[in-house]
Amino acid sequence: MVPKLSHCLPTATNLLEFSADKVVTENELFEKMKVEAEKCLTQTERIANERLEFESEIYAKYPEEEDTVKTESFDEENDFERSDEDPQKDITSSSKEVMANKPSHSKRTRHK
Repeated sequence: MVPKLSHCLPTATNLLEFSADKVVTENELFEKMKVEAEKCLTQTERIANERLEFESEIYAKYPEEEDTVKTESFDEENDFERSDEDPQKDITSSSKEVMANKPSHSKRTRHK
């Protein structure tokens, strides 16, 4: 038995209306998101420009000297400040200490 066309038409119409409403809603949401994204982009650009202006003002107050010496971090050592110890000596002594502190291997016995 084939369903009559008059019974299928309201269902198809309802589906089309629902789909059309869904598309309209999605488009409206997309447009709102697009506007918000543009606002965020504008704000980001404004903040970046303000930061650059601020940094320029601050750096203008403290002009760099051309004769400044490169400073090193407190924790860093340069080649001249290192001790006169032989690096190979340090490696072998540390490996001997590791071997001395290493526990001896013993076979495990299983208890049944």
